Amino acid sequence: MPVWTPYWRVSSCGPPRLAARQAATLAATDAKQRVVDAQIHGGYWLQPMEERALRLTETAAHLLVEAHVRSEEAEGVSRAVDLAKLGATWVPFDLQAEAEALFFPGRKSA
Repeated sequence: MPVWTPYWRVSSCGPPRLAARQAATLAATDAKQRVVDAQIHGGYWLQPMEERALRLTETAAHLLVEAHVRSEEAEGVSRAVDLAKLGATWVPFDLQAEAEALFFPGRKSA
């Protein structure tokens, strides 16, 4: 049975990068909250605050996408390592064949 390997052991997406993403998300959320508070209480400097909140939100979104990509890469590496340990051959995932095997178990795909 393959042993699951934590993603940060097989990629550069480890706990430090996770902390950076969380910090960026918290900074973006805090900046948005400050803009809302300034709007409610009649604050000033709204445009620079809104621009900063937008930049931080975009940065957090980019980091989230990067985290997803790194996670997918790590999952692929982990799968390849597990297959190598089992001595199995890697084959690309075929959605059509998998669907036919699931819904029509006796049918041979073309």
